[in-house]
Amino acid sequence: MAAFAIGSMPGLAAAPWAWARWQAWRGAVVTPGEVSALGFRVAGAGLVVVSGWALSHGMWERFAAWCVV
Repeated sequence: MAAFAIGSMPGLAAAPWAWARWQAWRGAVVTPGEVSALGFRVAGAGLVVVSGWALSHGMWERFAAWCVV
């Protein structure tokens, strides 16, 4: 768990900073609340997509094995 936390820490720290810098470069004013709300939405969407892929991946293997036999 510690290795996972240490490995993911740079990306989790750099993403909001990079987003704020990109928005500032575009000339938009960004509040910290907007960045965190967008982060939660993106993380939630990623979780839904990856979970759906993982669930369907296991199901398709079982269906394929059943159809081949």
